[in-house]
Amino acid sequence: MLQAMRNSSKSVIAVLMFVVLIVTFAVWGIGDIFRNAPVDPVAATVDDINIHARQVRDLFNQDLERRQRAGQPLTFEQGVQAGLHNAALESLIGEALRTKLANEKGFVVSDDYLRSVIVSEPAFRNELGTFDRGRYGYFLQQRRMNEAMHLAELRRDFGTSQFFVTLESSVTVPDPYRDEIYRFRFERRLAQIALLPYGSVKETPKATDEALQTYYEANKARFSQPEYRKLSYVYVKADDVLAEIKVSDQKVKEEYDIRRNEYTAPETRGVDQVLLDSEDKARQLAELLGKGTAWNDAAKQVLGRDGGVISLGEVTKADLPPGLADPVFELAVNGTTQPIRSPLGWHVLRVTKITPAAIKPLDEVRPQIVEAIKRTQAPEVLLQRANDLERQLNRGTQLADAARSIGSEVKTIEAIDANGGGRDGLPATDIPTIREMTRRAFNLRKGDESALTELPNGDFFVVQVADVMPARIPELSEIKDSVSDAWQQAEIAKLAEAKAKAIADKANAGGDLAALLKAEGMELGPAQPLTRNVNRREANLPRALVQAVFTAAPGKVVSAPTDSGIVIARLQEIQAADPASDATGVEATRTQMQGSLRESVAFALDAALRQRYAVKIDNAVMAQAFAVER
Repeated sequence: MLQAMRNSSKSVIAVLMFVVLIVTFAVWGIGDIFRNAPVDPVAATVDDINIHARQVRDLFNQDLERRQRAGQPLTFEQGVQAGLHNAALESLIGEALRTKLANEKGFVVSDDYLRSVIVSEPAFRNELGTFDRGRYGYFLQQRRMNEAMHLAELRRDFGTSQFFVTLESSVTVPDPYRDEIYRFRFERRLAQIALLPYGSVKETPKATDEALQTYYEANKARFSQPEYRKLSYVYVKADDVLAEIKVSDQKVKEEYDIRRNEYTAPETRGVDQVLLDSEDKARQLAELLGKGTAWNDAAKQVLGRDGGVISLGEVTKADLPPGLADPVFELAVNGTTQPIRSPLGWHVLRVTKITPAAIKPLDEVRPQIVEAIKRTQAPEVLLQRANDLERQLNRGTQLADAARSIGSEVKTIEAIDANGGGRDGLPATDIPTIREMTRRAFNLRKGDESALTELPNGDFFVVQVADVMPARIPELSEIKDSVSDAWQQAEIAKLAEAKAKAIADKANAGGDLAALLKAEGMELGPAQPLTRNVNRREANLPRALVQAVFTAAPGKVVSAPTDSGIVIARLQEIQAADPASDATGVEATRTQMQGSLRESVAFALDAALRQRYAVKIDNAVMAQAFAVER
């Protein structure tokens, strides 16, 4: 679209149209456009309470940031696709419903009370224990709120909490109900387990054309290919401009002087010490050393044992406590300190070796200094390049010509999906920020060109969609080998499942399970305890097997498929859970059940309140507020 506008801007007709537009704006003005625009449209109403689009966006953004901090890097578009904007709206509607009810029942909180709560909050107090406006302001900044918004939030929370604490406190869990759930959750079953691997199936099936066609028709979705796009792009990074950044010798010398400490290895000293528990012993040791007694002998005489001399190795001045460092670093080699007291006791130390401080010469570190200076200056050069490229594109210059004007070039990716993969399933390019580029590219139409996008590290790109290859399901002839492999794996799984079932049936009919497995080259493992909530993926225990074990009678054999084969298990023993012997587990069960019941009550109340108070959602406002860039 941008390219089309640039091309059309060169025509006489377009010039005349722009002149007409300019004259129109001059006559009528453009102020009304902004004066009449809604500042913050209403996304929903709950009776007489308005929920504005900004409120929904703020809550949506807070959710995104919380997920990103937790290691779930969702983009704005992905958040919308996941329905987080609708969840934010529903949360605000729920708050408004409960606020209406609290107000109706007379649960109102004054501003003075709320301010007293804020002032008394420990997080907002300084070291003297008084309210700190700066800390409170920082809290508001982190939450992206002002004081009025915070007061409104507290009012909602306090007003509704008074009502709902009373309501929730009435939700209790009957003891028999609690104990029954405890018994169900904590019952254990001992089972012996074996794995029949798919590789144990020796009869490799061969597919006929008819079988492949049937399998292909039944599993087409498995072989679907995502939408691919052919992209033309200009990507400029710091490495591209480093070569043309010139650094003078004077600048290198100045940087070297500034960073001299980085290139200086501090003086080190080999240090031995004897640590004593009294001043008298320390002075006795010092006297012996002063008379020429060897260190080990003097330490042994004072301490009455061997091993009193402790080697600290080679240390810098910063490695020692201040009280020890200065005396040690004033000594010559083989010099000994007078007794020195520290929280650990009394020290007598000697210096065994001195390695003087050494600084790397400028010529040795020049390359890395030059590199560092260039890296520092690169963002400014990149910014200038980005401005030059954008200026050229805004003039209607073709992307390739604009790229050449800044010393770059247009590159092409023949086929890439939205996640950055190529047709072979491997990354389509080595661009580290490819997801940002594909996010832009997959919001464009064929022939469209993105706006120039600058990245946090200073790199920038412009991408153009040269072609769009829609998602499709290939014909069988195109992927016959892949379909054949999938069919064969499916058939092997069926054979393995049938073999496992035959073994289980024979064992359940009275056969020796261990012998039946041994005939197939497998061993029955020792009994291991299972619970209903077991998560044993590392042991290849599928959920279906655990469920089967917990519905089987003792002695019965069950099986279930997993990624690597069929798991076979024999239930040996049922170990009942006794609530009377596990007060902690019972209390945890009660707490969890009570939380679930309270959630159910709150959900039912919200549903009832929706019948009591009119809720209206403006889908057009929501669509506009969360429109994905196109």
